[in-house]
Amino acid sequence: MELRPYQQQAIDNILAEYNDGNNKLLMSMATGLGKTVLFSRLAKDHFISSSKKVLVVAHREELLNQALEKFKMVDKDLCCFIDQGGKKLSPMEYMNAHVILASVQTIGRAGTERIQRYDPDDFSAVIIDEAHRSLAQSYIRVFEYFGISKHPPLDEKNSDVDWNKKCLLLGVTATPMRTKNGESLKFAYDKLVYKYDLITAIQDGWLANIHNLVAATNINLGEVKTSNGDFQISDLASKVNTEGRNEFIVSTYLEKAQPGPTLVFAVDTDHNKALAERFNDRGVECKIIDGNTPKKERAEILEKFKEGDIPVLVNCMVLTEGFDAPNIRNILMARPTKSTIFYIQAIGRGTRLADGKDKVTVIDFVDNISKHDPLTLKYIVGIPEGKKTAKAKEIEDLKEELERLDEVGADILEEFGLDSEADYRIIDQGLILDLTQFIKENYIEKSRYTWFKILENEWFLPFPNYTEFVTKKGKQKYYSSRLKAMKGWDEIELWFEAITMTKQKIKSKIGSYNTARQLDARVKGLIIQNDIYEGFLAKGGKWKQDKITDGQKKYILGLLNEYKLQGRELDMTTDDLDIINKGDAGLLINILKYETKA
Repeated sequence: MELRPYQQQAIDNILAEYNDGNNKLLMSMATGLGKTVLFSRLAKDHFISSSKKVLVVAHREELLNQALEKFKMVDKDLCCFIDQGGKKLSPMEYMNAHVILASVQTIGRAGTERIQRYDPDDFSAVIIDEAHRSLAQSYIRVFEYFGISKHPPLDEKNSDVDWNKKCLLLGVTATPMRTKNGESLKFAYDKLVYKYDLITAIQDGWLANIHNLVAATNINLGEVKTSNGDFQISDLASKVNTEGRNEFIVSTYLEKAQPGPTLVFAVDTDHNKALAERFNDRGVECKIIDGNTPKKERAEILEKFKEGDIPVLVNCMVLTEGFDAPNIRNILMARPTKSTIFYIQAIGRGTRLADGKDKVTVIDFVDNISKHDPLTLKYIVGIPEGKKTAKAKEIEDLKEELERLDEVGADILEEFGLDSEADYRIIDQGLILDLTQFIKENYIEKSRYTWFKILENEWFLPFPNYTEFVTKKGKQKYYSSRLKAMKGWDEIELWFEAITMTKQKIKSKIGSYNTARQLDARVKGLIIQNDIYEGFLAKGGKWKQDKITDGQKKYILGLLNEYKLQGRELDMTTDDLDIINKGDAGLLINILKYETKA
């Protein structure tokens, strides 16, 4: 099986880090890009031998079966066995196994003896599927047993839980972000070695484009409680499982959905049933799946859905992981959510390519709120507040802002122009790829300040020349100074950099922040503290809006040329100059003058 270029690059990155002595690695790819095929090939080509096995750990039977299928696809002669519940490994199976696929509930639950049958020395790699779950105690127990844990020991008697440096711990996920409890995956993994995001994969032609519609209702979610970072299920269900809203969902499907299989995400089992009844009443065959659906019945329904024999499938809490149906043409998000992980996993069910499929339609059903912000695709890809996205002309760096996922901004009522009298309306957001042709402005999305991105994963906000600034060494005047923001896994690092009046370079870390909103608050504080004119740094302002002058453009081109003559790479082209204004050109000149002196 030939790997795709990005899969091979991911394997190369993993092996390079492992060979450098780093054995706790995380890899992220958007859903539908072949993570399972990738780690199957990695294991087969580099970690399975006559004396060493590979362990794959997942939390659902579907994921284990999917991985088993992919390992057999990679090499039909591999001996692979599942260890889950009633499927117990025999001593002979353990001895002959090249790959063991284990349920985390089976080998990671407190007090289990099943894991005692495993000898850590027999394994060269432990692979965690859906690794965003890795901080659950069941996973930590597995890590501790195999000597690959960087998490504080769950049992104080275990003084050494990180002794097995030659065993690779590889986590794979589409969502390498903080858990619902706010914990960072840095507690389990040392390094994110590869990331291939949704927008890039769509641009590169490996995933289907997304046509997004927002269907806005007047259901009030203002008093719905929040639990573990998302709407509380029972409280949410009591608000959204109404006859009017359910009818609106079905009517929207009939009016806006593409022909072809449609997957619906509901809130709970009662919502499942109510939606299925509405679809069937309107003459659309609809089946339901939830946690209570018997395995055999579930398998039969899923197979018919994949074959196109069931037009609509409604589910709750089941089909976000381990389910592949490339022929899906529509995703209906009938369940409002604040969970980025849930949302990305859900829409990922529809982005796989199939014959005759060039896009998937995602319909977000968004309700009237006053203090909670449910996620929509618009926010996930970072489309700016207040933009008319179907024909947007000022879309800012969607790709980079896929990493800004744990907080959303504007009030939905203001965003969509709704009022208290509104009933139901549909807003067509257009095709996601149509938006990405305007990603050249290179500012940090959502920030009120004029950040420039001229280096990979780094943004700069320049201060006026000769600004006085307070650092740990006190207040002094600088020849040139700026703030630098650097993107990490799940945080933004903020640095102060400057050239002194004696032409010496200094830098000082200010702090780390989880969202652009937090970053803005810190920048605002620095502006006030150092008595800097905020209008010079903020977006907008009438004095800034004139078109860049020919003199400015010529000067910038000269600085760009000087920079490149120094043999340094820039994430900026001359085309970028056509979309910035006079005020921002002045800021850019300050940055480039600084860089050419660095």
